[in-house]
Amino acid sequence: MTDSIFILSIPILFTAFTSWSFTYFLIKFLSKLGILDHPNERSNHKVPVPVGGGISIIFTFGFIMLTTYGLSGDHERLTLFPREQIAIFICALILAIVSFIDDVKSVSRILRLVLQSFAVGLCLFLIKTSNPEFLVFQGLLPDTIDTILTFLLWIWFINLFNFMDGIDGISGVQTISISAGIFLIIGIAPTITSALGEVMFFNMILFASSLGFLLWNWQPARIFLGDVGSVPLGFILGWSLLKLAANGFWIPAIILPLYYLGDSTTTLIKRLLDGKKIWQAHSEHCYQLGVRSGMSHARVSSYILLTNIILIAMAVISTFQESVVANIIIILISFSIVAFLLMFFRGRNVN
Repeated sequence: MTDSIFILSIPILFTAFTSWSFTYFLIKFLSKLGILDHPNERSNHKVPVPVGGGISIIFTFGFIMLTTYGLSGDHERLTLFPREQIAIFICALILAIVSFIDDVKSVSRILRLVLQSFAVGLCLFLIKTSNPEFLVFQGLLPDTIDTILTFLLWIWFINLFNFMDGIDGISGVQTISISAGIFLIIGIAPTITSALGEVMFFNMILFASSLGFLLWNWQPARIFLGDVGSVPLGFILGWSLLKLAANGFWIPAIILPLYYLGDSTTTLIKRLLDGKKIWQAHSEHCYQLGVRSGMSHARVSSYILLTNIILIAMAVISTFQESVVANIIIILISFSIVAFLLMFFRGRNVN
């Protein structure tokens, strides 16, 4: 057991160090080019900060994939990474490029949505081609309805993840939490398919590369993630969670991203009830209210991290439960924990 942990820690530490090092040079490069996020009325920072840190995560992700392929010795056939995984990375890369352009010079919402739809549609097509029985809702719905809802959920999660990135450290915390949870759940599963093994590998890389970036993004942030990071991260994590659900782990797939799901959903409902335009940018998420009440970015992100650790534990416990009652209790506990944190943030006096 100790040997396995040691062996596993080597690629994780190497990946994290690669991401950390590249981010260091990226900060200097973006600052020199003047690619900065300037404070506005919705901002939670007061000075210009380089934006585009997601480049580091995507670069590290691709570098580790190519390194793994090179070390595998399988140079004549792309059997190490099936076409679905290759498509996932290529589509994430395309989304990252367009999102970086959007970070620097605004890109129309329609074009972004079209590209997201293309990426999701292509990857869903490849998934269904290789595995026609891929059903997120486990046969509860007709296949066509299942595919349509899966497509919409994936698009929704990409934009949710992007929209929630608003303070130092929060999306880094969310990424390492979700990816670590996925890695653990697949790792302890009695039996796993090759498809889940590939998801596990992807999330190990995602965890480590995001950890290296987070060290620079923690308060006070030296660099922001930017859409170049949040959009492809939402894309890859969305794919991972849907694969988890389609393989029977639908409770962990709900629990792991629950903080982002809870904060975004409750804020959306509140804005609807207040008669506000839900598509407009705002700073009314619960975590943002926590910061505006006087809490530091680090404190808010730390509370979310602590909550996520509990959610990971709940998700792991659920994998050993066959009782419907036990799983309902786990879900209720998870929802209650997130609800408590949301009420804590929202209940504070906002400056």
